[in-house]
Amino acid sequence: PMPVFFVQRGGGIIPGDGRKIEGLLNKRGGGTGTRGGLENWKSRYCVVVGHTLYYAESSRSKTAKGHIHLQGLDVRQADVETGRLLCLCLFWPTHPEPSTANFYLQCPNTSTRDRWLRELRNAAELSFDSLGCLGIVELKQRCVVSGLVEALDYSNERPKLQDMLLR
Repeated sequence: PMPVFFVQRGGGIIPGDGRKIEGLLNKRGGGTGTRGGLENWKSRYCVVVGHTLYYAESSRSKTAKGHIHLQGLDVRQADVETGRLLCLCLFWPTHPEPSTANFYLQCPNTSTRDRWLRELRNAAELSFDSLGCLGIVELKQRCVVSGLVEALDYSNERPKLQDMLLR
């Protein structure tokens, strides 16, 4: 099946304009093996620009280690599921296996967590314009995970796919 939640490695240059929120957060690793793994939490400088979350080594980094397009995602508090305080979980609300498609961040305090929760939800909002920022593959992924089309349906009609998601 088509992967549904992916972090794009090497997020390119982090835009300087249009930043909605930024700061140092802990990010839970998603890799496997001796260096990665789900209990591998690392400090990352996170920035939301438009509908994209970028994360980098530090505030001085010019390029991101990775990024996530947020359109259609949801965000919840995730202290219990991570076993850590002040955590947030980005997830696909319609994913059939919710625990396999999560991305976790940990904030330094309650006010920062509440602000990140609000800004991530705003950036994840679906609109015709926000969906227009996605590549056709990413747009189709959102339709597949939402159960609107089959993975093997090769429809590449952008307006049709956007319309399906907005209903």
